[in-house]
Order: sequence, then C-alpha cells, then structure tokens
Amino acid sequence: MAPREIQDAFVAQVMPMIKLQRSLKSENKQLAELRDTLLPKLLSGEIELGATEAMEPSLVSSPIEHYI
Repeated sequence: MAPREIQDAFVAQVMPMIKLQRSLKSENKQLAELRDTLLPKLLSGEIELGATEAMEPSLVSSPIEHYI
C-alpha cells in the first residue's frame, strides 16, 4: 500500500474529476429527459424551432460551457 501522503495526493487529484463525472452524468440525464419531452412536440408541430429565440440564453447554450 502507498504511503498516506501519496494516497492523499491521489485523492486530491482524482476527486474533482469524480465530482465532474457525477455532475455531467446528472446533466446528461436531465438533457435526455428534456429531449424526450421536446422532440415529439417538435416533430408534431406543437412547438417550432424559432421558439428558442425567446428562451433564456443560458438554456440554449451548450452545457459544456459551464465547465470550460
């Protein structure tokens, strides 16, 4: 087993990546649910693509921008 200092350094480096992975997984689930809700409405004509212009820019922008 590695010395405690090395273990702590490893955890300090890896933990932010694990937290990011969990956050992205959760966001991916939310986006899939949103897609599954909106796509049928878009295909049926219930909503139009131009409707996104009235949305908040934060809702239309790429989710990955939050992490860059």
